[in-house]
Amino acid sequence: MKQLPICTSTISLSDITAGGLEVRNAKNKALDEMGFGNGAHSNNRWRLREWEVLRDICNAHGIEISEPKKSRGYSNTVEEYGEHEDEIRRLNEEKAQALSERDEARTELDKAAKKKVKLDEIEGIEVKESMFGKKVTLAKEDYDTLSDTAKKYVAMVKSTKKLKA
Repeated sequence: MKQLPICTSTISLSDITAGGLEVRNAKNKALDEMGFGNGAHSNNRWRLREWEVLRDICNAHGIEISEPKKSRGYSNTVEEYGEHEDEIRRLNEEKAQALSERDEARTELDKAAKKKVKLDEIEGIEVKESMFGKKVTLAKEDYDTLSDTAKKYVAMVKSTKKLKA
């Protein structure tokens, strides 16, 4: 069976005549009288019914046509448009929040990676027992590294407690 695309472009009656509002009112009344209603989607219901008639005629002659696609001609009501806009705004806010959380997590991971390096440095410090009891001796730079890391750790613990409170 041969498949042919169908033309889905439509011409509004108001494009053809100069009547404008009068023609549109007459068209809405005609659609209502044919049983398609007079709402925002009556024209679309009519178009789909016409496609079904065309499909039946084509099938009777052995011609297969493609399904109708949603066209640009579909319009939303003011309420529907507002709902779509609200949904888009909400999704954009969620996206911004997720990106912010991702960036914060990356920052925390970077900090943790740096701390891991510092811990590795601390573990590599050589400790020698002193002759004077249970004390140990360290190289000056090792002592400074250890002291600096301990101060940062204490500050981090304090700030974590403040954040949790």
